[in-house]
Amino acid sequence: MNWIQKYAKNSKTHWQWYKDFFQLAIFRYLITWFAIVPVFAKLLSKIPYEVPIRTSNGFEMILTLALPFHWQLLWLSSLFFVIAFFLYKIFCPNFIIKYPNFYKYLDHNHSPRWMVWEAAEVIKTRSEISKFIDRLSKKQYIKEEKFYLVNEIKPEVENKQTILKFNFNDRTYSLGMPIIKNDEVAENLTLIAEKEIFWEIFGRFASSHYKIRVLISILLLLSSAAFGVVLIENIWAGLLYFFKWIYL
Repeated sequence: MNWIQKYAKNSKTHWQWYKDFFQLAIFRYLITWFAIVPVFAKLLSKIPYEVPIRTSNGFEMILTLALPFHWQLLWLSSLFFVIAFFLYKIFCPNFIIKYPNFYKYLDHNHSPRWMVWEAAEVIKTRSEISKFIDRLSKKQYIKEEKFYLVNEIKPEVENKQTILKFNFNDRTYSLGMPIIKNDEVAENLTLIAEKEIFWEIFGRFASSHYKIRVLISILLLLSSAAFGVVLIENIWAGLLYFFKWIYL
């Protein structure tokens, strides 16, 4: 296992944490800065940093247009952030965006059968299927069937259940919801199963595309580092003006 995989196993790099980060207002301003800086840089490219201004009474003053920080660093910070943001929007699984937790899932008032359709999306990814099968098999929500070839990963709607059958490693498995006991729907067991299966699906999607997640982390670290330098420059410039004001 290389360092990228080891780093990606950290739950703090999983997709759900990036959603909270990108919603912070202070960082979303970086997108605005990324857009407007090239425009102003072009408009002001021919203007000198110091512009002499003469008033009507003959008094002359120098207007300094230089910023108290390197705007190039702030633009670079915004560039890293924008790239990370677009990677997040492109690769973050829709399941994580739509259902950040089980209570949000319940808000959609889905039938328990819907969980089978969501599980089918995990099966289709193939990269996350092994752990998914292992966990649900231990919890006895997936059962092994007599082997036969499944041509299409698509849930089948039956009278009392929606059932998904699929092949993996020369075996056939099935997942059905709601839970049936004594030929009747067991509502309490179904609710428990719905929650358990939800978090297994969530876990598999949250840890998907590990290389992209690591790249986003690196970009955000670079963005934060560049932003930190600009912040220090601003604080330092403010302190210098403050001390000059004191000693005047």
